[in-house]
This record gives sequence, structure tokens and C-alpha cells, in this order.
Amino acid sequence: MYSSRVSKDPTDTNVNLRSCPTDQGNVWAVILAGGDGLPRTSRVPSYRRGQRPRQFSRTANTDFIINQTRDWISGAISPERTLYTVSYEHLRYAHDVLDDVPDENIIVEPKDDGTVFAMLYSLLRLREKDPFATVVFLPADVSTPDGDGFLAGVRDAIEAVRQVPTLTLLGVEPATPDTDREWIEPDLSVPIHNSLNLWRVLGFKDRVSRQEANELFDRGGLWNSNVVVGTIPTFLRKIRRAKSHIYDAFVAAAPRIGTPAEFVAIQRVYYENSTESDFSREILPYSAEKIAVVPVTSRGVKGAGKSIAQPPSALDSGLLHAKPIAVAAAA
Repeated sequence: MYSSRVSKDPTDTNVNLRSCPTDQGNVWAVILAGGDGLPRTSRVPSYRRGQRPRQFSRTANTDFIINQTRDWISGAISPERTLYTVSYEHLRYAHDVLDDVPDENIIVEPKDDGTVFAMLYSLLRLREKDPFATVVFLPADVSTPDGDGFLAGVRDAIEAVRQVPTLTLLGVEPATPDTDREWIEPDLSVPIHNSLNLWRVLGFKDRVSRQEANELFDRGGLWNSNVVVGTIPTFLRKIRRAKSHIYDAFVAAAPRIGTPAEFVAIQRVYYENSTESDFSREILPYSAEKIAVVPVTSRGVKGAGKSIAQPPSALDSGLLHAKPIAVAAAA
């Protein structure tokens, strides 16, 4: 049962967050399963969007898509520390597919208002248990190219966050200049940490033209996997800065988390601030320069496979063997 004790502002504590070692908290996974599983560019008619969500549907191998995701992430994070966000409308599917998951690990959203709402709600819930936890957010239908390699990338991102509490993304190395993907543009001049294959982010691109996609491809751009790792305080600061009105509404309702009045309080937040919001498009671009990325190989993803070539300047100067470069903690 979650405690109802919470500070007025969830990012305020009695300790200096920037000097607090992140290993005071555990590593948790949050699988975002509140949507219908359809891409935002999907042309599926609206009347079909109320049907069984994709993540709770079976694939050709007869397994449910969300089960494939949780089986995969269990290679890095224990099932006991894996949470799921599910919309109230889809709760019946969750009870069917996630019947072995404890109720306390399922976070029920009043409705699907996008990933910002789902992430903020789950962060405040989790903060009651583990204030300095490192959290891995991932889609319920995440594509795992080269499953072992992708999992190694998750571990690298977790280790990076434990050393420097900044948000860290997993970027998929592309093979084609895809205009339908969200792109991450990494700074390939000097690695942040060579042993972890960690790079700074220059910016994000969405809804790109064919020419922009070609340019990103040539510069070593990455597809955004929508897998992001960070500490609870860092995530909360990012959301507060970019979506202060949503953040403030959740903070006002936070004291009721863990009480019988929780769902009603959170429901009011969702309906009074109803607007679909996307973490990748509306939060990350606000502080791209303080975000890192771990490239992962793309074997098994249709149209993927291009590797990031190390820039000549890095190879010639021996920077690939240099000591890790300090990165400012996320503000």
C-alpha cells in the first residue's frame, strides 16, 4: 500500500538531488500500455480504435505483445519491480493478459491522455515507494531488434544514469531515411563515456521531409525507440519545466495517492486538463542538450541496420580511449 505522505512539490526534498547517489534507489521498469497500440499516423478508422488494443492482442506465435515486452525486459529488471500503466477502458484486457501481475503493480489511468500523463502519474506513485529510483519507461509494444544487444543497451543506459543523473534514450541505428520515424540527432564528435557507448544529443526531429531524413541518415541520426531511462527527480524536473500546468495539477492531487480518494483525485486531473500529450515530442526537445543516447543495433527491424561510424576526429585524436567526460546533471 502506498503511503499518503508526500511533499508539496515532488521534486523538493531535504537533500541535494545533484549530489545524492542514484544507487540509493532500485531500478524499476514502467511499461506504458494505456493507449490503443496504434501509431499516431495510422489510418485505421476511428470506429475500430475502440477494439482490443494491439498490446493486448496475440501475435503470430500466439503470445500477447505485452507479454513479449515484459519477458524481454525481465532480463534486466525483475518482474517484481515492473509496473504497467493501463487505461480504465482497457482494464478488462489487462486483467485477462496480466493475470499474474499483482494489482499494486498496475497503475490504472482514468483515460488515455498520452505518455506525459501516464509517466507523471506513475512517477508520483513510485516516488512513494522509492524516491530516488532509476526508472526505465518503455512502450508495451516496443520493438527489440537484436534482443540481447538491445538489452545490453538498456543496462548501459541504467549504468550511465547511475553515474550521471541525466535522461538517457535508446536510439536505433537506421538503414533507411524513414520519414515516418522520430529521429534523434547525436553529437558524434566525442563520446560521453566510451565504455558505455554514450553520446550527447543535439536535437530531435519529427515529421521530417524526405530531404531532412536523408540528411539525418547521412549524419548518423538514430530512430527514437521511445525507451528512456532516468531518475524520478530528473523526470519530474523535465515535466515541470515543459508542462507546468499538468505538473501542478498532479502535485495538487498527489497527497491523495495511496488513499481511497486517489482515483477520484487523479480522474479530476485527467478530465480538467484533458489534452493528449507526448513525452518524446513535447518534453524531450526542451532540454535536448542535457540528454544522452545509447545507440543499439537494429538487426531484426525492417529497414534498419546502419551502424554509427566513429568520426575521424575521434579516431585520430585517441578520444575513443579517453577518460569519461563529465556531463552536467539535468536541470
